Formats: sequence, structure tokens, C-alpha cells
Amino acid sequence: MAVNGVTDTSSQQTSSTTQKGLALDPNAFLKILIADLQNQDPLNPSSPEDFMSQLAQLTQVQQLNTISSSLAAMSQSSQQGSIAQWLATVGKKVDVQSNALSVGDQVTLQPQGNYDQIILTVQHQSTGNMEQIKFSNGDPLTYTYKGTDNATFGISATYNGTPVACGVENSRIVQGIQTSDSGIQIVFGDGTKMPVTSITQITQ
Repeated sequence: MAVNGVTDTSSQQTSSTTQKGLALDPNAFLKILIADLQNQDPLNPSSPEDFMSQLAQLTQVQQLNTISSSLAAMSQSSQQGSIAQWLATVGKKVDVQSNALSVGDQVTLQPQGNYDQIILTVQHQSTGNMEQIKFSNGDPLTYTYKGTDNATFGISATYNGTPVACGVENSRIVQGIQTSDSGIQIVFGDGTKMPVTSITQITQ
């Protein structure tokens, strides 16, 4: 009875582990196989066909994992394009969701209704100094940053003293392209990096 108890437990463990084949590698499978052979009931040994069947299942799972990884890599590559394609954007402006500024970056204000004034507040990172650029109704709603250091910005819009929603489009100059484990990234003048999938439009 003691031998049968060991055999049943080992068999259940092997079956359970085989069902979790996604988490096994060949070395782990071989260790389980050897443990099963060492603990099987000599009077009722497992047949070679059982082990071959388990090995075949492991091989199929590994093949499926390989195919899945390849498809995922192909999909990511297709979405992001090639490095050569993105290198062509260096020196151009791309629209991104960011409030950071480097020299040459351009901000376009987009009020969501009537307004009489929009204030663009730019804070310089090196000094902490802030400057305000005011736009009245009818003024061109674009601003090009000409500072020598990096900066961040915020906006506020009002109509008769009441706050008005105002969107913004930040067109930043691409200074370089890098690759990482997460894919291709664009580099801006302040050194910040963003995935190419965050680009909404290439403006220039």
C-alpha cells in the first residue's frame, strides 16, 4: 500500500505539471520524468508510451509558444515600422501629448469655445523662472519656444472672467531615435524619450 501511495502522488503531480506545460522547460520536464521513474511501482510501472505522449505534449506547447512570440514580435514591428523609417523624422516636428519644451518646439492653443484671453505660462527648468505669454481673441494661437534651456508649460483660458476649456497641440522636434526592449523610441531636445506609438502626427 505504501508503494502505491507514492505512485499515485507522483502520477498526479506529473499529470498536473504536464497540464501546466506553458510553465515548463525541457530541463524541468526531464527532472519530473526521472523522479517519476524513481518512484513508480515496480509491479505496475508506467509504460514508455505514457512518457512519449507527455514529451510530445511538451514539444507541442513549446512550438506554440515560439509561434506566439514570433507573431507578437511581427505585430509590434508592423505597428512601429522600421528604424530606418523613423530615422527620417529626425529634425522634423511630431505632435505628442506632453507639456515639455525644448528650443524650436511649437505649441498650438485650441480653445473649446468663446474666449477673450489665453495665458501660456512657461517655466524654465534651469532657473525656475516663469514667464507668461498672453493671447487675445484674434491673435495667432501658436507659440515657438526660443529659450536656451528646457522648460514646461501650462495654459489657462477665460471668457468674461470665466474659465474656458482649452486644448493644446505640442509639436516637438525629434533629435534622435533609440531602440529598447519596449520598441522604438523618439528622443527630444531635453533628453526625454517617448514610444513612437505616442506620436499623433508628423507635422513637418
